[in-house]
Amino acid sequence: ERDEERRYAAFGLLKDLLPGLDNLQRALDAGRHSDDLAALLQGVEMVAAQIDEIIGRHGAQPIASVGEPFDPNRHEAIQQMPSADHPPMTVIEEVERGYTLFDRVLRPSKVIVSVAPPKPSDEDS
Repeated sequence: ERDEERRYAAFGLLKDLLPGLDNLQRALDAGRHSDDLAALLQGVEMVAAQIDEIIGRHGAQPIASVGEPFDPNRHEAIQQMPSADHPPMTVIEEVERGYTLFDRVLRPSKVIVSVAPPKPSDEDS
């Protein structure tokens, strides 16, 4: 019975995701037959919102990133960028959204983190 339960554990999630996949396919089909990029973008945005809602119902939540202090438990820094507008070690851009599943990190956010800008040298004066 446990083997059966493990085997079909993803059943509910996958069943819930199928309408989003169907809508994504419809958006792709419409994009192939139309030059209206604004409508295509709107359709894809609606599908993304639908998928976010579905995974949220299953316990997955996006990790807050931009403007937050860098947290190596929740963020993966893929680049550092000098910034005078942000304190060092602040997430200034999210490259790939991360998610938690209840209290565990499902996937860390891939982010760009601020570092202090280089100080002008005496030669630059």
